[in-house]
Amino acid sequence: MRTWWIAIGLLAATPAVAADQFDLVCTAKKSGTRYRIDLTRGEWCEGDGTVVKKVAEATTGMLFLARHEPSGVRDKTVRLWVNRNTGEWADYSYDPAFDTTGSLKKGFCQPASFSGFPSPKF
Repeated sequence: MRTWWIAIGLLAATPAVAADQFDLVCTAKKSGTRYRIDLTRGEWCEGDGTVVKKVAEATTGMLFLARHEPSGVRDKTVRLWVNRNTGEWADYSYDPAFDTTGSLKKGFCQPASFSGFPSPKF
């Protein structure tokens, strides 16, 4: 009997895990990208997934994939976020060493099935 309760508990937990693993297909006026996100591991990657990064912050309403605020005049700024309620997406970066203005992409994201991360070589 105990085995049945464990099996039921595992099956009930499966949708919650699946909800923490998903892709986002984000489009702006002239560009777009696909993000692979695993909130259980706290990791994400973009496009072909060759570089897996840590999620900056995840709440029920917002997903900050990357967030780096400048600590000095010459430090770069990076903000990559998705509003989980509206699907609004923004990708902003500014590096004073290379830019006179920042780069901003804004658009919307749609969820898609999780396509996974590439297998590590070692």
